[in-house]
Amino acid sequence: MARIQVGSFSQDITNFDPANDQLDFGNISVHSLILGQEPDGTATIVYPWQPNQFQRILGANGQGIRWSDLSESNFAPVGNEHLRGDIGGVFSWENKIGPAFDPANGQRGNTVYIRSHERDKVTIVEDFDPLTDKINFLYFGTRERLSVENEGSNLVISSEPIGQRFVFEGVQKEQLIGANLEFHFDQIQEDLLDRAFGFQPEQLSLVDRTMLFTPEGGPTDGFQTRTGSFVTASGEAPGQPRTLEESTRQIQQRAQQQEESQQGFPVMDMDMDMDMDMDMDMTPPDLTRVVMNLPGGSNVHNSCLQLAVDGSLFWGGGIGGSLTVKNPMGFAIDDWEVSFLTPHDQFQSWSADVKVEDAGGGLNRVTFTPADWNGSIPANGEIALSFNAQGVDLPDRGDVNRENFFAPSLSAQPMNMDMSMRMGSQAPDFITGQSMVDSSAMRRDRPELIEDGNGYAINDGGDLIRLVRRSGKVLSENTSSRWDFLAVKQTRSGDFKVLAEGEGLRDGQFRLFRFDEDGQLSGKKRWFSEEKAINRGLDTRFGVDFDGDDLMMGMTDRSSSEMPLGDQAPFV
Repeated sequence: MARIQVGSFSQDITNFDPANDQLDFGNISVHSLILGQEPDGTATIVYPWQPNQFQRILGANGQGIRWSDLSESNFAPVGNEHLRGDIGGVFSWENKIGPAFDPANGQRGNTVYIRSHERDKVTIVEDFDPLTDKINFLYFGTRERLSVENEGSNLVISSEPIGQRFVFEGVQKEQLIGANLEFHFDQIQEDLLDRAFGFQPEQLSLVDRTMLFTPEGGPTDGFQTRTGSFVTASGEAPGQPRTLEESTRQIQQRAQQQEESQQGFPVMDMDMDMDMDMDMDMTPPDLTRVVMNLPGGSNVHNSCLQLAVDGSLFWGGGIGGSLTVKNPMGFAIDDWEVSFLTPHDQFQSWSADVKVEDAGGGLNRVTFTPADWNGSIPANGEIALSFNAQGVDLPDRGDVNRENFFAPSLSAQPMNMDMSMRMGSQAPDFITGQSMVDSSAMRRDRPELIEDGNGYAINDGGDLIRLVRRSGKVLSENTSSRWDFLAVKQTRSGDFKVLAEGEGLRDGQFRLFRFDEDGQLSGKKRWFSEEKAINRGLDTRFGVDFDGDDLMMGMTDRSSSEMPLGDQAPFV
């Protein structure tokens, strides 16, 4: 094949024949040349230090050649290792190679793949969650002039001189988590792209690039992998695990070191038709370790979950701790939710969603719900939820334990209870201080998902709660044609979960979205199959007939509950 030398920025490459010609990059440095693409798709070779210094690759008829028109054989050996990596990233994106296009990659829907070669292209990223979503640089095609800055309420990642921009609505640079920023080895270990984010290289994740195209020319790094630290650029909080692996190891060590005998508070069958008049003088078990959210929670088995806590106290009342949630049942529990009372405040966690509500009397009601990666607690197993909090009336050093963390236990007080109960009556929740009503009564007030011409809303007992993205943009039937929202249910904490059905590549799959009590999108889970949806009991909990056998009761008209949402698999 004929070799055509690149890098003469004063003239275009003309008469290039993909069937017979090769691009010869020789030993040009990665700091002297990058790959680009014009808005019409024409491939370009760009000088990174000056605007409008580039050469186009044109065919025999003068029309532009695209990178997708080329094959691996069109590249002569490339002498510079880093340039081999950047060429491979651009070529792989345009030819749909690698994890961004792999249907088996479960992280595609939660990952934004940053590029630098598409001239003046602007990508708006909505609903990005810095705690769970990832920013990946495998397809990034330059080592120069990367900018990561806040512009008002948005984060903007851009590169020059080509001018490609990614705008993350409602996100700030300071919110980014090191472990969720993914690079290949050379980008941060040798070319310092980490500096634009303010992290140390070891705090960021390394991902494998060997599945991408790489021109010949010598050995190329990119096989190295590691998980970064779950910290922001300002530094980690004391007591936090640095990686998912460390969190898992701590759980395993705890299980090996102690086997606690945890006695749960008996759950009464609220469906029994009975009268009970009882005078009891008894000391109940320590209810700070039992989560009594059976009626309003998202899973009937949550009532059996047991809590333990440990960690450290720090100067100024800081708490760095781990909340262990144990499942004593002989089957896995999905979609769990736990709540407890505590005098402490300002809870934060990267391993769960946390909601703090004023419970009165100097106490807060704290509710933990799953992150994307820990939504299931195995049979007779446990998970650990690392958190930080601001303590109240705590010393500046010492250990966190049940006595100084949870609200004073009611178990220390003898109770004289006079209960008269029928189906549908109320019993107190000794952890949350709220009343517990039977689940059939809750179902009578199931909220409804509607579209009223002004966008999607939840009809909650006559009150319309408009559904919006984090940016404040109202969701409507015109938002996208890629997703349908099927149904909504309310959690005990007052938030809403919406069940979504995928279309196109996601046909036959489902996903859960969480909205806060004001209708703002607050999180989303991973996609799962119809079989898992049925096994998790979502048909009953959401009133959706997955298999079309017409056995579900109380279903609303599908046409009134469709809710498309923008496709994010992958973000482009």
